[in-house]
Amino acid sequence: MDIHKRFSGWCCSVLVLIGMTDATLGIAAPITVPYVGELRAPNGVVFQGAVDVSAAIYPAATEGVALWGPISVGTVGVDKGRFELVLGTPDHPPLDDAWLGSDDLWLELTIDGETLAPRQAIHSVPFARLAADSGKLGGVLAEDYVTVPQLLAHPVKVPTGATPPANPQDGGIWYDTTSGQLAVYLAGNWVPVSVTDDLNVNNITTTNLVATGNTTVADLAIAGPLPFADVRAYGAKGDGITDDTAAIVAAIAAVPDFGTVLFPAPASFYKITAPLVVNHPVTLKGDKATLRQVTPNKQVIRVTANQVHVHGLALEGIQFATGAALERGIEVIGTNAASPIRDVSVTDCSFGNLGFYGIYLEFVDGFFIENNNMENLYYAGIMVLSGKNGRIVSNRIKNVVAAPNAYGIALTRTELDSLVDAPPTTDVVIANNVVTDIPNWEAYDTHGGRRLVFANNVARNVKMGIQIGASDDSTNNPAFAPLDITVVGNVLDSGKIDGSTSYGIAFTGAAGTLGNSKEKATGTITSNVIRNFGSSTSNLSTAMYLRDTDGVSVVGNTIVEPATIGINVYHDNTALNIIGNTIIDPWSETPSNGFAPAVALRAEYNQVRVDGNSFLKGLKLAPSVLVEGVRVDGTANQSLSLGQNHSEALYAYIGSTNHLAPTVFRGKVGINQPSPQTALDVEGAVRADLFGRVVVSQTLAAGATSTTYNLNGQWSVNGNVYLLAILFSSDSTTVGSDNSFMLVAGAHGGPYNSFTVLAQRLSATYEIQGGLSSLVFKNNSGSGGRYTIKILPLISHSTSLVGQ
Repeated sequence: MDIHKRFSGWCCSVLVLIGMTDATLGIAAPITVPYVGELRAPNGVVFQGAVDVSAAIYPAATEGVALWGPISVGTVGVDKGRFELVLGTPDHPPLDDAWLGSDDLWLELTIDGETLAPRQAIHSVPFARLAADSGKLGGVLAEDYVTVPQLLAHPVKVPTGATPPANPQDGGIWYDTTSGQLAVYLAGNWVPVSVTDDLNVNNITTTNLVATGNTTVADLAIAGPLPFADVRAYGAKGDGITDDTAAIVAAIAAVPDFGTVLFPAPASFYKITAPLVVNHPVTLKGDKATLRQVTPNKQVIRVTANQVHVHGLALEGIQFATGAALERGIEVIGTNAASPIRDVSVTDCSFGNLGFYGIYLEFVDGFFIENNNMENLYYAGIMVLSGKNGRIVSNRIKNVVAAPNAYGIALTRTELDSLVDAPPTTDVVIANNVVTDIPNWEAYDTHGGRRLVFANNVARNVKMGIQIGASDDSTNNPAFAPLDITVVGNVLDSGKIDGSTSYGIAFTGAAGTLGNSKEKATGTITSNVIRNFGSSTSNLSTAMYLRDTDGVSVVGNTIVEPATIGINVYHDNTALNIIGNTIIDPWSETPSNGFAPAVALRAEYNQVRVDGNSFLKGLKLAPSVLVEGVRVDGTANQSLSLGQNHSEALYAYIGSTNHLAPTVFRGKVGINQPSPQTALDVEGAVRADLFGRVVVSQTLAAGATSTTYNLNGQWSVNGNVYLLAILFSSDSTTVGSDNSFMLVAGAHGGPYNSFTVLAQRLSATYEIQGGLSSLVFKNNSGSGGRYTIKILPLISHSTSLVGQ
């Protein structure tokens, strides 16, 4: 070329910064190097055109053998004197040899056959080509790292003596010659550690570390068993054909305390023919691997040690349609109440096709059962006897089939033993569980439990929702009441709309008979939803049943379409509060039941406050839907306080067909209703009280006419309307088809209304304008029956009840 090609480079950097140099990011160094230069004529005019370029890297500014190249870069365009090159492309030899060949590197270019001089020095930039490789040493020279030969040549020295070395540091080792114990100094204390038989305490040599003279990791010897065992390494096949019992038992035995037995998910299942006994603290862990017990009436896993944990296994039997008492997924039984098994957990497991229990715990202190699935069991999903300090949360139990009794989750005791030998289950939280499809009995149950919490559980398609009941003594009679039980936020739905179920929530003490001095149940029932529970043919099996309680609060619950009663308060309930509940459409399908009240205060010895509740009509279409708001039965209710409630019932409050003379009422109903009322002396059976209740009772023979009841015009509401309910009950065993009563005299002498008698049924309601002065009834029956008439003043269903 007839020009002087002069190399006038700007910054000729050989690396560009493309990312952070933190080795944890895993970023590779770039493999190419860019170069930018200029070509000018001697007179300074920039060159325009194309040139052929080759490049080489030397270890010196002049002469020497090239470390890289010369390599043809090819034809390069020059625009206004400026050109660009990329060195180290895939078709070039790697640049690494050049970078490693010398600390000084010089670039030489040849353009159109003319070698440019001088060579240009290559300088480093922040991300050098081999920065990633050098980072592996963390900035320490390789020769400063300890090597295997160095370890072999310099054994570890362990201080010995009767007293520990002075000024120890964490991780320091000392052999106590007095106790013969090796110790490690951790967090300010000497912590004993185990010593293997071949340990030389004064000089730990390589013979203690390796099995042979080799130095590979595979040859390192472990002092003691591995902290885990794969059951397949002990011969388990998981093919569903081979009996894997012995192999799994061997794996459990091989793992040290607090180790883990691994059950990889097999192609089929691990076939078990005898219980897998876990007799020391280990974890059994599976990836949803299935253990199937194929021998009838045998456990899958039997735990006899503390601190055992089962996680992620599927435990199965071979049938569930008939009972087999020992057929249990997991069984944990302590020695007795004084020597329980402690700290057991079962998590993320599944249980199925078992002839009795999913999980059975007895004499266990500290247990955690979470997120397990159970389906197709004979008797119970989770059964706890004499357990304490536990949590049963977020489990799902479906289809428990035993009859007459079957349970989702039950917490009880061996009832024929003393409380010392078989104490109640205590301090357990049962929360966020879902129990479905128990057609014959209960979703959740306790007998005589103490300090239990049933919170936010669900029950569907079950005969009974939650049973809180007493436990029997050695004579097989109720003796030990449930104490301090919390039932809160549960949603219970029987799935039946025909009145064929039983209790939604039953909360009962130990008395069983009136006036009994045995323990009463205590606790709270709050914010639960109870739907479609109760029997339409029984006035005991109701949505909520309370008996023999003390200080129980029933607050904020919603009860929908109960049969036949929403809240059934039976005998011996003291200091009972029924506050702020909503009860919709209680109903009775069988007229002989005689009533469908929202709240029934029944039998004797009750002290009850009913306040702030709503008794509503909903969408239920059936006979006797919400006939009565509050019904009062019995002869000896001690104290009934009826406050401010709202009722859409036909009759807001109504008395019993039984005798009510001794009943004491507190509170006030209605607006401007006089209180107290004047008692009327009608056949010695009339009583007026603070509710303005009048009960007139007389027996009339067939065809007989009653005496005149002189009411003196005192019963009125706002001086105009008197709401009158007339109840009739037969004293005879049969009621003829022509049985009827007739009102033959009233405030205005008529009209004369007749109506049919229904045993134990509310028959008619009259609204009489003006003050009511007198009543005369006649029995038009031709059968000679005997009947009792009771007259009660009521507030209409459209009127709210105002408490004092």
